[in-house]
Formats: sequence, structure tokens, C-alpha cells
Amino acid sequence: MSRSLFSRLFNAKKLAYFCTLVVVVGIMVVCDNNGTKPNDGGGDSDIETSGTVTSVNRFVAEPAQNVGADKITQSFTYDGYDFYYIPLGVLRNALMYSHPAQHHNGMNSIYRISVTEQIRNSTTEVVTNSHQRAIHIVDEYTWSQNNNFSANQEISARFPIKFISVGVKATAEQSWNSHTSNSTVTNIKEITSSTSTITRISEYARTDMMERGWRFTEKHPQGYYRYTLFGDFEVYLYLIKHPTGEIHYEFKEELRENSLRWRLDFCDNEDAPFEKNNETRFEFDDSILDNLPKPEVVLTPPVKKIITEEFTTTGNHTYTLPTNITFPATIEIYALGAGGGGQGGHGYRPCRRNLVNVCTYPDGTQVLAAAAEVAQQLTSDIMCRELLVLISA
Repeated sequence: MSRSLFSRLFNAKKLAYFCTLVVVVGIMVVCDNNGTKPNDGGGDSDIETSGTVTSVNRFVAEPAQNVGADKITQSFTYDGYDFYYIPLGVLRNALMYSHPAQHHNGMNSIYRISVTEQIRNSTTEVVTNSHQRAIHIVDEYTWSQNNNFSANQEISARFPIKFISVGVKATAEQSWNSHTSNSTVTNIKEITSSTSTITRISEYARTDMMERGWRFTEKHPQGYYRYTLFGDFEVYLYLIKHPTGEIHYEFKEELRENSLRWRLDFCDNEDAPFEKNNETRFEFDDSILDNLPKPEVVLTPPVKKIITEEFTTTGNHTYTLPTNITFPATIEIYALGAGGGGQGGHGYRPCRRNLVNVCTYPDGTQVLAAAAEVAQQLTSDIMCRELLVLISA
């Protein structure tokens, strides 16, 4: 091999080695220990140089000051059941929504928040889990003033516990909310369902989240960092006394207006990351259980009105509502077969299922639309000739 040819091959190898070295070094320069691009002055303008980040004082219980029977701010009777709304106080810095946490090990790193359609679509699930966690903390940190037991232990020890049906509770709360909206009394308010609260928080988190990032160095404490949506709840003990004396109870919450805010949180506890980090708790004056006052407000269950429509042909069918129906109304639709109970009448024998649909609608148009939809479901059932509609208005 000539010296000239050997020299050219040697130079080619050096060039290939140099190019490989440039690529490797380039990757090392572009990526820090988290695989993200640091701010070199020419890009990542959204990255903030993080200052001092401290742990948020999470799930702080601020007990209400009123005691005894004065704690019962609103109560009512519905269909023989007595309902009591007892304020416990305010739960501050309750976790509402959080982005995934990142561990900082003392090396230069960037914590970056990405917002994708998948993340937005998962908001409700994250908020639901966070809401359940907040209610669990309220249950765990609500104690009797007199006996130093938890509220659930005290109530369970003094009263037989009995669950109330979802239907009775829902219609009772609807009646109460209708009463409060028409009342001139200023110190009562509607009962907000957990579903409404979760929907409200989810919508805020979904629309308000944005992409951003923080740079951490060896000067920042080692531990976990997490971008979190916090808020404050007004917390209540919700007692329902059955006509036979049993008690149903649960903890309810009301999101405080303008209390939602984003914070960069820090936690160095690997065993209990981002848990409640204080000993605050609510206090329940259990003396009121001995003599629960009879509510002054008595609400009467609505009278159900019955409409019957007959189907003799397949296809979509509707029915006509009576003119004296007021909305919102609850509609229950039943499919009936012929010859129920051996009496030659229609009876309540279902073709496929008895109760086809139960919904609450704000106006008559949606009720009619629902009837048409249900009727379409029945067209394949030859024996289904009638539709029984029970309307609670």
C-alpha cells in the first residue's frame, strides 16, 4: 500500500472518529441528568430559575368556633327523615389536582410540566381520587370534644347506624335546594353534591393548566417537587336521622369561592410523600347527639302523577305531558307486559326490565326526547304494549 493511500485512509478514520465524538458530546451538552434541555440563553424561555421552594402546609383543619346546638346551621324534615347540616370548619390547602412529581438528587435538573390532550382528558379521574382523599382525611381528623374519640367512633357507639337510600337522599336534597332558592332567609344555602364539586374543580384544572418548568441546582434541597392545584373546603358533618331512630352520617364539603390556586410543592419524606404534614384536626361537639332538635322546616315529598301510553305499532313514540307539571321533574319509565299477576290486566310484569329509566330533566322538551328514546328500545319486544310514566314534579 502506498504512503499516500495509507495517509488518506488514516485521515478518513480520524474524521469518522471526530464526527462520532461530536455527536456524543452534543448529546451530553443538550441533555442534563433528566434528559431535558437546559437554558443556554437561546431557548426554553419558559423555564424559570427556581428560588426557595418550601413544603405547603397541607390539609390544615381550622375548626369552627360555634358549639353545641348552635353548630346546626340548617336542618329540615323530609318524608319522616330529619336532616342536619353541622359545620366543622375549613380544610385549607386541600389537594385538588397534581402533576407527576419529580425527584431532585442535587444535580442540575429541570422539572417540566407538559400539557397534552391525554392529560386534560384524565383530569376528572385525578380530581375524583384527590377529592376522596380529602374526605378520608376529614373523617380521620374529626374528633369528639368530650371523649377524645373520632367522630365516627362516637356516633357508631351511641347510635345504631343505618344507610339511607340514594334516591331518598337525592330527592330530599333537591327539595331542600328548591326551598332555599325560594326562601328569603339569608343564612341557609343549597347542598352541593360531590359530583358538582368534582366537575367544577376538574373544569378549572383542565382549562387553567399550562406548560412551564423550573431549573434546580445543587443549592436546592434534595427531595420531591410537584406542581399542584390546592383549594379550601368548608366541611360539614351531615346527619340523617331515620324515623326509627337510626343515624346515617357522612362528611360533605363545599368549595370556597376563589380558593383554587397552583403551587410548586416540596416534600423530603419518601415514606409519606405529599401527605398531611400537621396535627390540626376538627372537633365535634357530641353533646348535640343527646338531644337533636326537631327541624322547623318540613318538606313534603312530591306527588307522583301517572301517564299511560299504549304502543300498537313499532317505531318511535312520544306521550303528552299534563299541563300542570312543573320542572325540574323526575321521570320513571316502566315497560309493561300483558296479563300481569294472572288478573288479565297489565300488571307490572316487565318485558325485559321493569324500570327502564330514571332521570331528572329541567324542561318538558327533554322529557319527551327521553320518552322517544326509551320507546325505541321497546320496539323489539312484542309483548311491550304500554309505557307507564311516573313523574315527580
